[in-house]
Amino acid sequence: PYRRQRQMCIRDRGKLLKRLRTECRMTQKEAAAIAGTTQTRISDFECGVRTIPHEIAVIFARRFGVEPGDFEVR
Repeated sequence: PYRRQRQMCIRDRGKLLKRLRTECRMTQKEAAAIAGTTQTRISDFECGVRTIPHEIAVIFARRFGVEPGDFEVR
């Protein structure tokens, strides 16, 4: 049960990132450039394959006007 809940949280954070990014009409490639990472990694975040590291959460939080914790799995 815990593992499944954690995976759902990771996906929810990825969905939030995708929603905020697309509302700004930003591509994954542009988001990757802002975060200093790759487009593939942004895709992995959005699909829930990878968690969003704190450093990248801070960058996106500032860019999108939300809190870093909104992207982090608790």
